[in-house]
Amino acid sequence: MIAIAFRGLTKTYGKVPAVDNFTAEVQAGRVTGFLGPNGAGKSTALRCLVGLSRPTKGRTRILGKRYPQLKNPLHHVGAVLDSRGFHPGLTGYQNLRVLASVGGLPGSRVDEVLAQVELTEARNKRVKGYSLGMKQRLSLAAALLGDLNLEFDNLNYQDLTITEAVICDQDGLEKIVKLSFIKGLIQDI
Repeated sequence: MIAIAFRGLTKTYGKVPAVDNFTAEVQAGRVTGFLGPNGAGKSTALRCLVGLSRPTKGRTRILGKRYPQLKNPLHHVGAVLDSRGFHPGLTGYQNLRVLASVGGLPGSRVDEVLAQVELTEARNKRVKGYSLGMKQRLSLAAALLGDLNLEFDNLNYQDLTITEAVICDQDGLEKIVKLSFIKGLIQDI
């Protein structure tokens, strides 16, 4: 089952191409890394996928639909394209609570995802006081808010880095999350 598809995706800013005729498919249940140098178009492609940018040409699909066509998309798709998107004056809990509220998700989900990424003890600390690793784990928590039914066997959160990667849930159902890539999985490329 194809969970994510890019078909001839092109995105230009004026005359500058950010993505040029990108075509790829991500099968349900697969982890797929978007690798490339700065400016290669990784984030732009993902921004087009989740409706934050409009493609100049081509299309993107999640389970055969455009992101805005998904019913309650935050219940199915978790996307964090930048770990700097949190309000620094709010606590980690407050930032996630805002996201949950906007997405129509229960407030109880916030404590669950904070526990999953081992930030329960820092839930009332302002994000401006978080270390880089804590901010990355908060980003992962934001991506997991939709109760995406993912299994994390033997994952050590200290080994995670927020980059460009996508993972689909183990059932291959209508649940997709942008997840961090595991350091050391790809070495010396």
